[in-house]
Amino acid sequence: MSTDPSFLAPFALAENLAFLTIPQLTEKAEQGKAYSQYRLAYFYEVGKVASPNKEMALAYYQLACKNGEQKACETMGK
Repeated sequence: MSTDPSFLAPFALAENLAFLTIPQLTEKAEQGKAYSQYRLAYFYEVGKVASPNKEMALAYYQLACKNGEQKACETMGK
């Protein structure tokens, strides 16, 4: 097991994003944070924001991909 504190950085990031409210996640997405855009896209896709909204999901997936989030690009098949 690693004792290097940077080893835990990805887990800390995921944990912090897990506790964001939808408005907080939206704010980060609007600030250009690619991973937040990706998460918000997923929430729109599956209906965690409200009813599923494929148009909003696609818009956020596109933003996230454009901003370098590889998972968003893969989700869209790019």
